[in-house]
Amino acid sequence: MDKFTALLEHLGWQPRDPQLLKEALTHSTYANEHPEEGSDNERLEFLGDAVVNLLVAQILFLDHAAQEGELSRKRARVVSREGLAEIAKEMGLERYILLGQVQTPEMQCNDKILANAFEATMGAMFLDGGYNLVERLMSPIFRNALVAREAVVDYKTNLQEFCHRQHMSIPVYGVISESGPAHAKYYTCKVQIDDKVYGQGEGTSKKAAEQRCAQTALERFQVDF
Repeated sequence: MDKFTALLEHLGWQPRDPQLLKEALTHSTYANEHPEEGSDNERLEFLGDAVVNLLVAQILFLDHAAQEGELSRKRARVVSREGLAEIAKEMGLERYILLGQVQTPEMQCNDKILANAFEATMGAMFLDGGYNLVERLMSPIFRNALVAREAVVDYKTNLQEFCHRQHMSIPVYGVISESGPAHAKYYTCKVQIDDKVYGQGEGTSKKAAEQRCAQTALERFQVDF
């Protein structure tokens, strides 16, 4: 399991059953070539798909006052193959996936394999420590992904333009708190307008946290964006 040490440290996960992670990262081509090493990740992928959808839905329900249609659209941006593959790439998951020799270099990095391995990893985490573990370790990552996937919507610019139209002061952002080690900081920020706090947000970067602040403020003003 030394191969997966860096990944486990990145996730902050200390598995009770390390074999689950290996299975989650075992593609069918590898399992077919090495049947003595165990199963491929397809069953864990099935379970992980449900876990990911539940967690993202929970985050959206708690963080947004939008109606069902908008919540579904926000979730789809993250739980799509492309969205999950992007998270997998940020985790460096491609370095850990066990692939058979039939795979070409191009196939090794395709979104389908990455997304499936990510879902399988979430399934393994769920089996190893339950939903609470997945929620605790992955909520910050998914919150950041939700902001990143909506990067085409610049909430900070929209909020500034709204304040200008309403003859309000320019939004001012500030850091409330920082947590985590230097290589994996987590920020909580606020946005003030006319010395009043209109929104707070969290993220793995100040930029992401400030975008969440602006989004929260726009939702509070009931601005269509």
